[in-house]
Amino acid sequence: MFKKSIAAVALAAVVFLAVPTAALAYSPTNGGTAGDSTPAPGTSTTVSFADGLFFANETVNFTVTGEGSATLAALAATVSLAKTASATGAVSVTVTLPAAASGTYTVTGTGATSGNVWGAVLTVTPADAGGLPNTGSTVPVLWIWVGGGALALGIAMVVILAITRRQQAARN
Repeated sequence: MFKKSIAAVALAAVVFLAVPTAALAYSPTNGGTAGDSTPAPGTSTTVSFADGLFFANETVNFTVTGEGSATLAALAATVSLAKTASATGAVSVTVTLPAAASGTYTVTGTGATSGNVWGAVLTVTPADAGGLPNTGSTVPVLWIWVGGGALALGIAMVVILAITRRQQAARN
């Protein structure tokens, strides 16, 4: 019983430690330079990729991912576009954000021949965002700590109870 309790606690620890690493998965957010990395909703900004990031005259496929839709250059129906890099491997793309844009957008360029992947991050804050967003929670931080402490106390009591029962069984 004690070994099962320890195994359960260890499994819970692994789950809680492994979840944040999934959020840190590879994201190609370097290499590109945005004319304005914090554009306003409904505006356009140019993202440039410097010489040598792609092969000369290579086709570069661009995509925009984020919280909502955006357009590349004049293509309003899609969020992907192919452009040709210059003789030095440089290329740029214009990103137009929707009027209701907010959050983080990643502009990624992938070389069709080289396979090189570079990106840039655009952070859009709505014009009416004056302070912190209302998440709907009014629970003070103290109560979160109290709840966490009660949970930890409960786990400790279960482990102690398991140890005590095992010791009593060993004596009998």
